[in-house]
Amino acid sequence: PLWAEAAVALAADDAPMLAELLARHDTALPATQRADIAQRLGRPDLAASTLADAATDQHANDEVHLQMSAVLLDQAHRLRLDAQAQHLGSLDENAHSAQLRLRVAPRLKLTLTLGRTRRSAPRNSPLSNPADARHAAVELTWTHDAGVTRFGVGRQFGFGDTTPWWLGHDAPLDRRWSLAVEIGAQLPATESSALRVAGMKDQLLASATYGLSSRERVSAQWAHSRYASQHGLALGRADRWQLDYVHRLTTGAPEVEAGVYLGGYRFRADVGSEAAARAHLDALLPGGLGPLLPDSYLFQGLRVEVNARQRHGVQRALVPYAALDLNHVTGRGAGYGVTLGIGGAVFGADQLDVGVQFEQGGEGEAGRSDAVFLNYQLFF
Repeated sequence: PLWAEAAVALAADDAPMLAELLARHDTALPATQRADIAQRLGRPDLAASTLADAATDQHANDEVHLQMSAVLLDQAHRLRLDAQAQHLGSLDENAHSAQLRLRVAPRLKLTLTLGRTRRSAPRNSPLSNPADARHAAVELTWTHDAGVTRFGVGRQFGFGDTTPWWLGHDAPLDRRWSLAVEIGAQLPATESSALRVAGMKDQLLASATYGLSSRERVSAQWAHSRYASQHGLALGRADRWQLDYVHRLTTGAPEVEAGVYLGGYRFRADVGSEAAARAHLDALLPGGLGPLLPDSYLFQGLRVEVNARQRHGVQRALVPYAALDLNHVTGRGAGYGVTLGIGGAVFGADQLDVGVQFEQGGEGEAGRSDAVFLNYQLFF
């Protein structure tokens, strides 16, 4: 039967088959399946109109009304407020931001972001009086038949004034393969505390994901970065690669995924000689430029996540989530990361996410780091 054929295609996430079913049968498909197919194919306008018609005819069908609510929330404008306090070993940060996402067309979103970060350096930090930062950004996201394309530009005021921009594209090739590529300039650099305060990077990133089955996937990622200070002093280049294997252990609640990963990061220093740019850094780093130059290393690890989707998308109820990461980095030894939180709807047309993170070792800042975060989204 048609409903079974559609169910198989949806379960396999077979985009070509879903497109063929929609073109061949269209209104003959059950309303909920027709809406699901439209959502998978990036046609939210068709999904919303299909469910609205079905809800009008089926007043007592809770499944249709819940599905329509989820689709309409995804299509709604969105106001998001974020707050995070984190300790990164040699740097303390308190960050706040507000983000307004407007759906200017069924397949086009406009996102406006304003934020501020307050910084301080604890005792024995190599940083002296790290500068606070303010930033603003605008991004356009276009969903089309070939995937999702994003373009954004921003302005950051802090240690130096920068104008980051980025262009990215996600392309699902078939039901198994998907590719993504992104290029950007003057992007924030987060590989160390010193780079967070005074650095920036130009970056080219590419990744590929292959679905081995409905429960398993493998992915590969490569990034090439060129680092500089925010006043234009060249620092060096780096290449980073990572391979991941993820297996979904459960099909219902709670959702549990486990995976392994390995990768490497190779930094090649090439420090410029501009006297004016170096003078700006001398006040921040009286002990020299060493903290701005990351180490090279190899890493590997094991990751387990429970209800990870609670941090993304729209959830109807408050549900706890957790993640555990056990890793080893050459030159640093064993490390771990723990994330605990709860996320979901509070009043209906909203989403709350609050949690904590603890890390020891791993990539990025050496030593222990921890964070407390909260974000709230209101749909309208």
